[in-house]
Amino acid sequence: HLHTGVHIVGTQLESQYWLVCWHWLSHSTVSYLDLAPATLLPPPQVAAYSESAGSRTPTSFRAALQSQCTALLDHSHARGMNQLQHLLESEQWVAVEVPAGFQAIVDRMVARCGEGAALLDGRTLSDAAAARVGAASASSSKSPSRNSSADGAAAAAGRDTSVEQHSRTLQLSGKAFHLVNSTLMLLKMLEDYTALYDLMPQFGAEIVHRELELLKLFNSQTAALVLGAGAMRTAGLRSISAKQLALSCQSIAMVATLLPLLRAGSLALVSQPRRALLMPEFDRLLQDLTMHMDEVHSKLVDIMRDRLTAAVQALPAEVKAAHPSSEQPSHTVTLLSRQLGTLRTVLVPLLLKEEVEFIFGAVTRAYSDALSELFEVLLAQDTASEGVIRVNALIMLQVGVTTCCGWVPEVTC
Repeated sequence: HLHTGVHIVGTQLESQYWLVCWHWLSHSTVSYLDLAPATLLPPPQVAAYSESAGSRTPTSFRAALQSQCTALLDHSHARGMNQLQHLLESEQWVAVEVPAGFQAIVDRMVARCGEGAALLDGRTLSDAAAARVGAASASSSKSPSRNSSADGAAAAAGRDTSVEQHSRTLQLSGKAFHLVNSTLMLLKMLEDYTALYDLMPQFGAEIVHRELELLKLFNSQTAALVLGAGAMRTAGLRSISAKQLALSCQSIAMVATLLPLLRAGSLALVSQPRRALLMPEFDRLLQDLTMHMDEVHSKLVDIMRDRLTAAVQALPAEVKAAHPSSEQPSHTVTLLSRQLGTLRTVLVPLLLKEEVEFIFGAVTRAYSDALSELFEVLLAQDTASEGVIRVNALIMLQVGVTTCCGWVPEVTC
């Protein structure tokens, strides 16, 4: 609190604005007391207030404020982009627990975007606020029953129940997402952009544009580091596993789920001409995110196809070497069935149900075609191996039924 009566706000974001205001006030003929209410206004409104108070240089003051806002916006954006880049490059792609604070960030963003969607739809802001309050009330009415038993157990054990709660997943639009550390930090950065708009609503279009740049960076770098295996160089990973692919897909799926809400909330902040320019940017980003997820799904299918190719090459020799009356499956078939089961064990807890069905649907079609053809060729070449072929076919049939969404290979034994 300076002797001039101007409060310098604690955050770096606001204090830079107020330093500009204080510098102007110190060279102004307007009484500090006359401008006392201006110290309670958002920085972009100070210029308008100063004009009404009789400032001698309102034009230069407005230009100074605009220049300072632009510089601060550029600085904050560059810092956020660099921070996200470093976080992604050091990311180990391991699932982390979601603190309650980050779930609250998402809930606030969803509520704010709902108000923006109401404005775009022509509804009143009070209607959107009433809907948000109703949703919050419904959520709060459910939370005690969900957490009362855990809180009671913690109290009985003498633990501090005021400690922030954690969850294994982030809840968004009725879906649960397993996230990594850099994705949580991305959510915090998105909330920081919301704070920027609260300070500088006149710069809404510029803020939305930079928000899109941040999301594009996250998408492109995630693809380069996981799909492109860049994390083996930047983070020292020995390989990119199926679990890490699935976690990267979960992060991208979360952003893709959040993006339509951000689109509705962000576009309500800008004028109609700028809105028309920004809408295609959101559409292109959503298309890129969807393509990214499809590439991860295809990569997981390709991993199993490579193992299938190796199995098809090794299986004929094993069938010929096996005793005709043997009831033991070939080593290759046993290994193949174990790999399929392992993949399903990894993917089911992480990916959405429709994603798992798509991946294993593609895998089982490839396995059905390749193994059916191979078994028929082997049977035609040596009918004495019918027993061995039958055992291998039954093993794959069992794997298909239990782990591959009901796949039944078309095999004639």
